[in-house]
Amino acid sequence: MTDHDGHTWRTRSHHFTSEGLVRYQSCHCGVWRVLTGPAGGATVLARPASTPPGR
Repeated sequence: MTDHDGHTWRTRSHHFTSEGLVRYQSCHCGVWRVLTGPAGGATVLARPASTPPGR
């Protein structure tokens, strides 16, 4: 799935918690995100420490 920022996300892992589904996704550029909530609605983005913001 490609988003409006040009990332192509691939789900690497997922599991259910008491709060809903949690999905761990990565992009080929090295950025990771975590989708949480009942429908995977909240997003937390992470990038490798060596990647400057905005890349």
